[in-house]
Amino acid sequence: MKSNVPAMDELGTYESEIVLAVAPSLRIFAGIGLVLVVAMCVLLALGRFARKERISGELSYAAGSAKIYPPVSGVVSKTFVEEGEAVDEGDSLALIKVDRSSEGGRETHAANAEQIAMRRQSLLDEQQRVAQINREEQAALQRKLSDLQSSYSHIEQQITAQRAQTKLAESVVKRYADLVRQNFGSPLQLEQAQQNYYEQVSRLHSLEHELASMNNELTTTRTSLLNLPSRAKNETAQIDRSVAELDQQSADNDEKRTVLVTATQDGTVAAMQAEAGQSVSPSVRCSPSCRRMPS
Repeated sequence: MKSNVPAMDELGTYESEIVLAVAPSLRIFAGIGLVLVVAMCVLLALGRFARKERISGELSYAAGSAKIYPPVSGVVSKTFVEEGEAVDEGDSLALIKVDRSSEGGRETHAANAEQIAMRRQSLLDEQQRVAQINREEQAALQRKLSDLQSSYSHIEQQITAQRAQTKLAESVVKRYADLVRQNFGSPLQLEQAQQNYYEQVSRLHSLEHELASMNNELTTTRTSLLNLPSRAKNETAQIDRSVAELDQQSADNDEKRTVLVTATQDGTVAAMQAEAGQSVSPSVRCSPSCRRMPS
C-alpha cells in the first residue's frame, strides 16, 4: 500500500490518495477459479453421461452373427470351445450323443445300420462264392488226379511191354551177330536188327521220361488237393473276422451314436448355450453363437 501525503490545509486537516496493491497469490487463485468455471460450462454443454441398466434380450453384432443349432435331439457329451475363442469354418464345437427316440437320431441310426447290413451281406455272399469256388476246385483236382493215375498206370503197362520188346530186339541183334561171325548171316540183316533195337531203346526211354513227368504232376496235384481244405478254412476265417467286426460296429451303432456340431463360418464364440450333459434339440440352440469377424 502506497500513500501520498500533502501539506496541511488551513483547517489543520490532511487530504491524501490511497492506492491498494493486490497480492500475486490472489490473482493466481482467481485465474484457476475462472478456468474451472469455464471447464464446467463446457462439460455441461458438450459432455455425455452413461448409466447402468439391467435388461433382458440378445445382442446382435453389427458385423453379423450365426446361431448354430444341433441337427438332432440328444445330450451334449463334450464341448470343444469356450466363449471368446476364435474359430474357423468347420471347426468342432460340440459332440452330441444322439437320442434314439428323435427323428434325426432314427434316420442316422437307420442309415448306419443299413450300410453295415449291406456290407455284412456282401461278405456273406463272398463267403458263399469262395466256398463254391473251393468245392469246384476240389472236384476238378480230384478228376485230374483220377485221370493222372489212370494215365500213369497205362504208361507203366506200356513201359513193361516196351522193355520186353527192347529185350527181344537185343536178343535178335545177338543172334544175327553170331550168324555173321559164322558166315551164315547177312551183315545187312544184322544192321537192320541193330536199328530196330536202338528204336526200341529210344521208345523205352521216352516212355520212362513221360512217366517221370506224370509222377511229378501227380505229386503236385495231390499236394494241392491236400492243401485246399486249409486254404479254404483260412479264407473263410478271414471273412468271418470281417463279419464279426461289422457286428461289433452294429453294436456300437446302437450304443454310441454321436453327431459332431461344427462352425458354419469364421468368427469368435460369443455365447455358449449348452454344457456337457445338457439335453438339446434342433429347436434349442446348443452350440455357441459365432460373431462374424470383420473383413
